[in-house]
Amino acid sequence: MFLVVLGYICYAILLFITVVWMLGVRYKTDVIYPTILGSIYFVTLSIIFPLAGINHLHLLWLIPLVYFMTLLNTYIWAYRIPFVTTILSFICDTYTAILRIGKR
Repeated sequence: MFLVVLGYICYAILLFITVVWMLGVRYKTDVIYPTILGSIYFVTLSIIFPLAGINHLHLLWLIPLVYFMTLLNTYIWAYRIPFVTTILSFICDTYTAILRIGKR
């Protein structure tokens, strides 16, 4: 019983982190691409995770993994890998445009 409650607490923490990062991308105008991509990672994790039916305790290692993946995104843009940065820039620009719909 305790592990089930701990799993749902972890999922609530994931949802909180996801919403905070989404709001940060929406309201902060000078957000850089690695931060936007980190927000995309958290949104993807919080949507796919319950659909896959995975035990919620896996979030204890998935949330830090996604955070460290976000930190590694800086190196992708630092080295300017031609095809990868073009695709990721397009994805980040589209995601930011969707989040900022209705914002003045």
